[in-house]
Amino acid sequence: MGPLSPAELWAGKNSPDPLRIEYLILAEEKAEKALQGHKSARDPDLAAISELETVLSGLRVMKKELNTTTTAEEVFAFLQEKAPFELQESFDNAGFLVGREEAAVTKILVTLDITEDVVQEAAKQGAQLIVSHHPVIFGGVKSVTNQTVTGRVLLALIENHIAAICAHTNLDAVEGGVNDALALRLGLTNIGQLRTEGADAQGRPYGIGRVGEVSEQPLYDFAMAVKRLLGANGIRLVDGGRPVRRVAVGGGACADMMNDALTLGCDTFVTSDAKYHQFLEARALGINLVDAGHFPTENVVCPVVRNWLAERFPNISISLSQHHHEVFSYL
Repeated sequence: MGPLSPAELWAGKNSPDPLRIEYLILAEEKAEKALQGHKSARDPDLAAISELETVLSGLRVMKKELNTTTTAEEVFAFLQEKAPFELQESFDNAGFLVGREEAAVTKILVTLDITEDVVQEAAKQGAQLIVSHHPVIFGGVKSVTNQTVTGRVLLALIENHIAAICAHTNLDAVEGGVNDALALRLGLTNIGQLRTEGADAQGRPYGIGRVGEVSEQPLYDFAMAVKRLLGANGIRLVDGGRPVRRVAVGGGACADMMNDALTLGCDTFVTSDAKYHQFLEARALGINLVDAGHFPTENVVCPVVRNWLAERFPNISISLSQHHHEVFSYL
């Protein structure tokens, strides 16, 4: 490889990370600001001005070369490779739910849920696609009007020409998805399947939930660590009378898998949306049940999806929603 041009150096092409469109935009803004500063100086440095003009010209050429067209269909096809949509549960509605397949995509917003606020956030960013975990259409939708919450969200997507791809229980089940992200965030080691459902077309095992190990510790200490690591507003728990050592995790509502956790020798189960009778059952069975909330136990996958997309589509600007947060408050 020959020496890098001034524009390539400004763009950070000497970095091991892939060149991304947002890097070029930032470099262009920085060079433009520097150029204007030199031009407005009392004694302009003509050599510096000439160099910066060369840099700007090179950055714009690089940006044009990198800015190849990606379609919503291509993004969906990639997510199909990572988390095959045929693996979703029978009740689910994961898939390409809103938009045109051929629509060009230059900006993507990744979020757990698609709400009206999230759609407006995407629109302000100029995003043409939202990738979410929870389906924006779930259950029977018989009309799309501003008289319902779902209708308003769908109208906002359509009116702003924003497509929606939603990867739900298929993303829960696959390797590297929701439950692996949750297990890794909590520091589990020796991670394995909680409930293996089968293998996909590429031979990769899939199933909801994971099990792993932590250093032995009191339940209170572990629960406080869960709260901190997941950024949860609060934790509900039942003390099963055992220290924490072997842990099962199930992002979202997975408390009905408690017996699977016991069968695999787990003393603790981290999940969400546990019902009253499930807390009673956990105490009777002698397993620690930690309910860390739906949003905190699943939102851990959003950075994972963002990184997948960023690696595959370096020409696209990809960001995480900054407006969507935990909906619960605890007194």
